[in-house]
Amino acid sequence: MAKTRQVKNTTPKKKGITNSVNPAGTSNTLSYDFSYSNWLKCINNKEFTNRLKDESQFSMSFFEIFQTILPTVQKNWDTIKLNQKKQFPHCHTVPPSKIEMVEKITKEIHGRPLLDEEDNSLKYWQLGMTQSIRVIAVYNQLKNVFFPVFVDYHHLIHDSVKYNQNDYDQYNFCPVCRYSKSIVY
Repeated sequence: MAKTRQVKNTTPKKKGITNSVNPAGTSNTLSYDFSYSNWLKCINNKEFTNRLKDESQFSMSFFEIFQTILPTVQKNWDTIKLNQKKQFPHCHTVPPSKIEMVEKITKEIHGRPLLDEEDNSLKYWQLGMTQSIRVIAVYNQLKNVFFPVFVDYHHLIHDSVKYNQNDYDQYNFCPVCRYSKSIVY
């Protein structure tokens, strides 16, 4: 019978696994909660539209949201929330002059208002990286979570002669209207 030899481990032990999620439910890492499932729904009223030209425009926008905007905000959240409009000028709280419009759009999309005026831990934010697409979300400061509520694809909440020259009233594509009929739950 052969003798068994012991192998000496020359690799130093690593520290234990770290978890950014606190057992109490709070997190050090910014996260997104997509429980408001109609956040991709499009509307068209006198003041605002977020309808798109076609599926191709939606596809490109969706890619930008999930490839660029949300990951960049998550990676740089500490800088963004402390230095609004500095390094990331398109990421900031919705200004008081635009809150009424945002709440009206939110109510039309979700069927009800989402913020309680007395709760100071919830605020509307706009998240964007370029001159166009903005994700409008509710930020819960206590849980460090964003709840996307709608997308301003055409930058119409902060309209600008420089960027808002297209005839958006001709656009009629809504991904929720188009695809929700074919989704089986």
